[in-house]
Amino acid sequence: MDKPLSILRNSDPLLYLPMLCLLVFGVFMVYSTTAISAEQAFGNSTHFAFKHLSSLFIGLIAFFCMLSFKPEMINKYALSLLILAFILLFLVAIPGIGQVSGGARRWLGVGFFRAQPGEFVKVFVMIFFAHYIAKYKNIMWHAVPGIVTPILILSFLGAFYLLQPDLGSFVVVAIVTGTLLLTTANFKHLIYLALLGIGIFAVAVLSSRYRMDRVLSFLDPVKTALDGGYQLNQSLIAIGSGGFWGAGIGAGKQKLYFLPAAHTDFIYAMIGEEVGFIGSFVVLALFVLIALRGLKVAKRHLNNTFYFGLAIGCTMLIVMPAFLNIGVALGLLPTKGMVLPFMSYGGSALIAYLIVMGILLKLSAVRNEVNI
Repeated sequence: MDKPLSILRNSDPLLYLPMLCLLVFGVFMVYSTTAISAEQAFGNSTHFAFKHLSSLFIGLIAFFCMLSFKPEMINKYALSLLILAFILLFLVAIPGIGQVSGGARRWLGVGFFRAQPGEFVKVFVMIFFAHYIAKYKNIMWHAVPGIVTPILILSFLGAFYLLQPDLGSFVVVAIVTGTLLLTTANFKHLIYLALLGIGIFAVAVLSSRYRMDRVLSFLDPVKTALDGGYQLNQSLIAIGSGGFWGAGIGAGKQKLYFLPAAHTDFIYAMIGEEVGFIGSFVVLALFVLIALRGLKVAKRHLNNTFYFGLAIGCTMLIVMPAFLNIGVALGLLPTKGMVLPFMSYGGSALIAYLIVMGILLKLSAVRNEVNI
């Protein structure tokens, strides 16, 4: 195992500095958006901020652990991680073991400890498919293993995710997997995979009243301003009222029970209200910088299929949820529960994103000679 601080010094500073900026700013925004509600509910304005810092501490431990692991070790246990992913999703689906909150069964918990396995499943599945394309790179043009096996795996994953329900996580998993397969598989096969994904998404929306309401409210948010489009309208009010410079951190009004999930799914709207266009633009620019530097890491490892796929997968797992979250807050996409990486309140997601960034930074620091 390598020394993590040595690896960090040799890694790309334009990857970890944006992450640090987002993490620090996220702590301030979590406190700002939860202080009043925490004071009223628990008599302590720092209740949620302290829990967020606790998750951040655990996440940083996991982050430095990932800097210590050699990528070959991750590759070695890729199949085991996929099996673990299915076990976790299966446990969540069992009544009495999986915990329900907000109408969704997405958590496992023992005592005061509670985690959302679906966040870690995304990481495990990404690692497996990076391993998969490296293992079968010379025959990925064939239907098996090029498309049949990935479709079977994604179909089972989709079934478990929809049982929770958590359509957003499945969309992320499907797009990341499709991107990885795009590097080696037959393009015609990928069209079949895309059609399958569209079909599952359509069935999921048409079979659920609340998902259909979200799509309809997205198409006409003004008409549904007091119903399905309430969150979106309140988000747009927050962003619009922030102007260029914002009202100041802590001075936002929409968090005062007007905008639901202001500290999680819609924290970007609160960023727009409290630090304005300039602050929102900086946050977006930091994610764009992570995307560009992550792709640069992948380009350096073109001669190593596993390293290349892992770098692409890690980059996608960070920036795609970020862009989806921002798109929802701006009204560019239908409302979907998805946190903003490194910034939103949510322990499991924060830890998972720090694990992913640890892997990506490790890849930015290592040199490889052997093609895998």
